Amino acid sequence: DQLYISLDLLRGLPPTVVNSVGEQVMTGLEELVSTHCDIIQSQTEWNMVFALMRSSMRQPIAARRCLEILSLLVVGSEGASPRVSTDNFGGLVSLLDEHAGLANVAIRTAGQQDRRKQAETPIL
Repeated sequence: DQLYISLDLLRGLPPTVVNSVGEQVMTGLEELVSTHCDIIQSQTEWNMVFALMRSSMRQPIAARRCLEILSLLVVGSEGASPRVSTDNFGGLVSLLDEHAGLANVAIRTAGQQDRRKQAETPIL
């Protein structure tokens, strides 16, 4: 129970704090998922994990870590098999969809910034 209380507290951090500590939170969550995934059993517990991941995804490095955790769950790692279950399938798909949406926005924004820079650059 203490673990999930802690995860809920981390999930509820203000966005400015999450931007500062998102990478560290995701690193700890990756460690939890890779070494102690068996303690996350119910759909409610998975939803707590996914909510924490979702709250950290706006920070770029944390978003990368989030994708690594999702990959670890779906594909597995050396010596560990995939950990997709009926309890976490919906959350996995939802987070992958959100991650793809954020990546799409980032790509569009980067493309617009590139076009603005090209327009501002004088032709020599």
